[in-house]
Amino acid sequence: TNSGLRIDHLLLNPALSPYLHDAGVDAWVRNEPHASDHAPTWIRIGSRKKR
Repeated sequence: TNSGLRIDHLLLNPALSPYLHDAGVDAWVRNEPHASDHAPTWIRIGSRKKR
């Protein structure tokens, strides 16, 4: 379950926002033995603006 789930946040300034291609939370790690109550967050920034 996601009881007690903690999600850390990633901040992006307005100048980079057009380059943000994807973002997500890897909640699957919560099923690992001795897992933290935090779920890793990630972003993918490209070298070209997203259309």
